[in-house]
Amino acid sequence: MPYKVGISTGWWRIAKAPELLGMAAKIAYGATAGVTFVQVDLETTSEFLEPGLDYQVKRVNELGMEVGVHAEIGEVMALESAEWRLWDQSQRRLCETLRHAADLGFIYVNIHLSTKPQLLHEESRFRVFGYQFPVVSFDGKPLSTICDKIPEAKSVAIKNLRRTGQEAFGEVPQITEALEKRYRKLEDDAIKQELANLQNSPEYKNLPPDQRRGIENQIRTAKEAEFSRKLREEMGSNNFVYDCWKNAHFSRYVLDNSEIGAYEIVAQYMNKQNDPLWTNICGGNPEDVYINKHPEYNAALAAKYIEGHLTSKWHEANQKMLDGMSMKEFCEKRKIYLLFETPEASEGQEGIYRLFSPLHAYHMIRKLNSPYVRLCIDFEHMLAHKMEPDKIIPQMASDAGKQILLFHLGTPIPYFGTAHVPIPRGSHAQEHIYRWLWMLKQKGFDGGYMIYERGGGNTTQEVVRDSVQTLRLIANELDEGTNPNELPASFYGISEQNEAVFARQRVTMRDHFMDPIAGLVTIPEETHTFLSRAAVEKGKAEEWRKGRYR
Repeated sequence: MPYKVGISTGWWRIAKAPELLGMAAKIAYGATAGVTFVQVDLETTSEFLEPGLDYQVKRVNELGMEVGVHAEIGEVMALESAEWRLWDQSQRRLCETLRHAADLGFIYVNIHLSTKPQLLHEESRFRVFGYQFPVVSFDGKPLSTICDKIPEAKSVAIKNLRRTGQEAFGEVPQITEALEKRYRKLEDDAIKQELANLQNSPEYKNLPPDQRRGIENQIRTAKEAEFSRKLREEMGSNNFVYDCWKNAHFSRYVLDNSEIGAYEIVAQYMNKQNDPLWTNICGGNPEDVYINKHPEYNAALAAKYIEGHLTSKWHEANQKMLDGMSMKEFCEKRKIYLLFETPEASEGQEGIYRLFSPLHAYHMIRKLNSPYVRLCIDFEHMLAHKMEPDKIIPQMASDAGKQILLFHLGTPIPYFGTAHVPIPRGSHAQEHIYRWLWMLKQKGFDGGYMIYERGGGNTTQEVVRDSVQTLRLIANELDEGTNPNELPASFYGISEQNEAVFARQRVTMRDHFMDPIAGLVTIPEETHTFLSRAAVEKGKAEEWRKGRYR
C-alpha cells in the first residue's frame, strides 16, 4: 500500500473545540483539513451510541474519507493488568470498540501498549502493606487454571495464600465438612480394628468386665486424639489451603501479593512452557529475572496479558459483540486492524511503564502472527520514555518495519507524550522524522499511514499550513526512496521550478545563514552585502533592502 497522510482529530476534553462534538463531526473536521484520512480520538465508547451516527458517517464517507479510531486512553484500557476489574472492563470496552468500528467501516483501532507502572514501583503497597485485590490469569480466568498444570506455579500460589487461604475456608465449608467426615470414618475404622484385635487376644478375655471397658475407652480416646491431630495437620497443609482457595467463589481471585503474585505465577507458567514471549524478551529463572532484568520481566508479562485478551473468546463481551470470536479472529474476518502504540509517558514515570519499547512489542506481534495485528510508532512517546530512535531503530529486527502500519507524528519533543507540536516545513524536526522513517523503510515499512496528531490549540489552518504539507513532502520522498543525505530542495518546500521564488528563497538563506552566531563574533557585524555598500554610504540602505528581491 502507498504512504497515506492524515491527521487526528484530538480529544474534545483536551481542546474543547466545538468541531469535536460528536464522531461524525470529528470525521468531517478531517475533510476540512484537506486530507482523506482521519483518526478519530475516542473519548468514550458511548460515542458510538450517538443517535443517527450510522447515517452521518455514511454521508461523510461519501467525501472519500478513510477513518481510523484511537481507542480510549488511561486505565480504562489497561490490557497489561492482572487486576480482575481492569481485565474485565478492558475486554468489554475493546470488544465494543472493535465491533462498532468494524460496522462503521473504519480502517483500524489503535490502543496504547501500556498504562501502568512496573511492579517494582508497586511493591510498597503490595508487599509491605499487603494491599489485596482480585487478580486473574492472562486469559481472564482464575489463576488456578495455570497452577493445576505447572507445579512451580502452584508453589508460587501457595506462598501467596498465607492470609487468603484462611479466608477461603469460610467460602467452601463443604470441603472442610467432607474432610472431617473422611477422618471420622478413618477414626471409626481404626477403633473397630483395634478393638477386634484386642477382643481376640486370650489376655483380654481373662480380664474382668470393668477392666475391659477401661481399656476400650483408652483405645477410643487415643485414636480420637490421633485422628484429630491428623485432621488439624491436613487442614493446615498447603494442599488443603490450595484446594479451598481454588474452589472458593471469591477468594480464588485473591492473593496476598495481589498483582505481583499473579505475575509471578504467569511467569512460572511461561518459563516452563518455553513461551516465545518469555524466551525472546527476558528468559531465565523468573526469580532472578525479576531482580536483574525487571523491565524485561514486566514487558514479557504485559505482552502475555495482551495476548490473552486477543485470543480469549469465553468472555461475555466476545459472545455479545464479536459473535463468539476472539479479537484476533474478529479482526481477520472483518479485515480491521488492531494496532498497538508505544504509549505516552506520565511525568515522573518516564521509562517505567510495563511495556513501552517497540523492541519488546515486536515479539508480541510476531507471536500473534496476524496480518491485522500491527504496531503504531510514536517518536514523541519514544523520546518521552528515554528511547532515542537513532539508537533503537538499528536494534530492531530486519523485518520490524513490516509490523508497523501507523506512525503518529509531531515535532519530536519529549514532553510526556502530550505536546503534539506542529511540524514546520524546512525544520530540523522534518529532517529527523524523515531519517527515522527512511531507516524503518529499510526494515520493511513499504506503506502505511502517517498522521499528524493534533494538539490542544491547533486550528485547522495551522494543521494544514504546517504539518499536513510537511508530511506530504516526507511521503513523496519515501515513495521515491530518497536517501536522507540526498534530499532535494523541494523537500524543504523550495520550488526549483519557479525560478523567481527560488531566487528569493536563495537570497533569504544567504542573508541569514550567519544568524545562529549573531552576537558571538568579535568584529562589527554588517547586515548588508558587499554590493549594497554604496547604498549604505549614501543613506539609501532601507530603499536597497526593500528592493533587493527585484
